[in-house]
Amino acid sequence: MNFTEKTISAVVDKRLKEKEKAETDSNTKKSEAEALIVSCLQKMISGGEVALPKKSTAMAGATKATNTKDILHSILGRAKNPRDGQ
Repeated sequence: MNFTEKTISAVVDKRLKEKEKAETDSNTKKSEAEALIVSCLQKMISGGEVALPKKSTAMAGATKATNTKDILHSILGRAKNPRDGQ
């Protein structure tokens, strides 16, 4: 049998897609299993109650942004005006 480059390429592409899909499915199953384990551990720790993550307030987010802004300004200031002897 003669195989053309096009047919070989099509077969290889098909097999690569199948492998990629199998790997994605495997990763999804692994993630689901990890989530289930974590959920079970949280239930055990909290005495059977579902442990929900605490909600952060909007103020905490604003504070983080302000702190990041201050840190960046400090870094830029030091870059523009390095101290003597450093």
